[in-house]
Amino acid sequence: MRMLVTLMAVLVLFGCAAEEPKKAELGTPQNSEKNLMRFWESHYNEGEKAFFLGNYEYAEKELKLALQNIDRAGVTDERLGKTYHRLGSTYLAWGKLEESEPLLRKALKLNSNALGSENPELLKTLNNLGKLYMAQGNWTNAKPMLTRAVSIGEESLGKTHPELIVPLINLEILHYEQAKFDEAEEYWEDALVVAQMNNNAKQIVIMENMIELYKKTGRDKEAEEMTQRVAILAKKD
Repeated sequence: MRMLVTLMAVLVLFGCAAEEPKKAELGTPQNSEKNLMRFWESHYNEGEKAFFLGNYEYAEKELKLALQNIDRAGVTDERLGKTYHRLGSTYLAWGKLEESEPLLRKALKLNSNALGSENPELLKTLNNLGKLYMAQGNWTNAKPMLTRAVSIGEESLGKTHPELIVPLINLEILHYEQAKFDEAEEYWEDALVVAQMNNNAKQIVIMENMIELYKKTGRDKEAEEMTQRVAILAKKD
């Protein structure tokens, strides 16, 4: 019995000793970065999922943890910009505009440096910055963000790519709110063409906006015709 206890003690001691190199290996810079980035990915995915579910409080928590891990890992590629974009977008959707702006601007700078200033990955960040400035009534800052988003999208993705629909709609609204109805109509028409070519669900929203514009400018006949088109399209859906 005494020998058995002694033997078990020796095995435990040797077992502990055998684990030490593994612990030491985890402390090396390479493995540490891998671990941190694994944590980053887990928290980022959780945060993004919560964002799309509208659970902004939980999204904020997870994305902040993701940001902490990627900062500690020292990674500065597009994944860092992606994290700032998602956190900034969370605050924007949450209505926390002051918290959102610096994060989206940081995302734009990081991704411009990492991917190039004309990369289509910038499109969503530019659109969200435009949307943020529109929410503030800052038309001067909003327009260049949205026009750049459209320009990058047209050049890199093509003039009929569905990613163009949202910034075009925002440009419509921006000009409509300033009573610049001719410019608004041009963007509405462009957005509608892209939406129809992609059979995108937003075409009904665009057409309803055009009805409002027609009514606002005294074009009742065109408003009625567009209303009939919306009704036909709604029945198909």
